[in-house]
This record gives sequence, structure tokens and C-alpha cells, in this order.
Amino acid sequence: MEYITKAKSEGIELLHESTESDSKGNFVPNTAFINVSPTATIMREEVFGPVASFAKFKTEEEVVSLANDNEYGLAAAVFTNDISRAVRVSDQLEVGMVFVNTWGSISANSPFGGIKQSGFGRENGIDALNDWTQVKCVKINVFNS
Repeated sequence: MEYITKAKSEGIELLHESTESDSKGNFVPNTAFINVSPTATIMREEVFGPVASFAKFKTEEEVVSLANDNEYGLAAAVFTNDISRAVRVSDQLEVGMVFVNTWGSISANSPFGGIKQSGFGRENGIDALNDWTQVKCVKINVFNS
């Protein structure tokens, strides 16, 4: 909630904020901000929860540069009809996960994790198992000479 409150106090344009749930406990409403400055706190820090921040850009190079100019690198989303662009941009993004034309679709087989200050290592999938194993080569002469 702190990031949502701070974004509002910084004058960032609110596109959508759902109403609060009737359920007991903590609830963060789905929230989206538009025309967010690359220097805004909500764009510079790692925000967990149903919060989206959208910024304008003119070129592919500009948006990749803006996305990578950050100390965090957990995940990014690319929305495009051009699959070549999706692959090209995904390759350039300094994050552990890239979602193309979707968000948050994670399965047990997909490695989950970030880079930079978002951590290292992976959860889920074979990549997570590799963190718990160590390769050892054992060679045995089975021939009596």
C-alpha cells in the first residue's frame, strides 16, 4: 500500500484502482498508473502486489534502456503483436523472467527468480534442483589388465 500511496502523493496519474474486498485480512486493490516517469519511486523499486505502472516510450532501444536502468531484475512483461520484437526485447532485458502478452503465468516447471538485487538462483523446475546438487565425475576401470 505504501507504494500506491506514494505514487498518488507524487501526482502520478491513476488509471484504475479496484474497490476493497469484503474479505477479512490484508487486501491490496488492483491498481494501475499511467504516464509514469522513469524516475518515480514506483518505477525504480521492486513492487510486489497487483500494481502496474505504464510509461511512454518512442523506440525499442529507449524502452530497453529504461527497463535495464534499475538495480532490480525480477520480471518484465512485453506486449506486442510482433513475435520477433518480443524475442529481441526479451533477450535484451536484464531480468530473470519475461512474460510475453501475459503476466504472472508461472508453472511448477518454469524457473522462477531474478537477477541483480532481485536475487540469484531459481525456484521451480530443473534449475531449482540444480542448486541442490553437485556434479561429480567418477571413472572406474572395469577391465582387468
